[in-house]
Amino acid sequence: MLRAVQPCLATTGGRLLILSSPYGQGGALWELYQKHYGSDDSPWLCWVASAADMNPTLSGDYLRAMAADDPEAYRSEV
Repeated sequence: MLRAVQPCLATTGGRLLILSSPYGQGGALWELYQKHYGSDDSPWLCWVASAADMNPTLSGDYLRAMAADDPEAYRSEV
């Protein structure tokens, strides 16, 4: 998918926003993260934040219940 969209963005000046979790540590998004995160000269903006920081509408009660009910899903998604 990245390979298909990049030529379009190059000709339109568009921006691509990708949201993901680094939990899997593999694949195209993981490679982009490794290449661009912490690199001051990268044209890509890459940042790390918790789900609660990125979405303040997630309640603490919901997140605690998710962590208790399905710890693996919580680690991979939050």
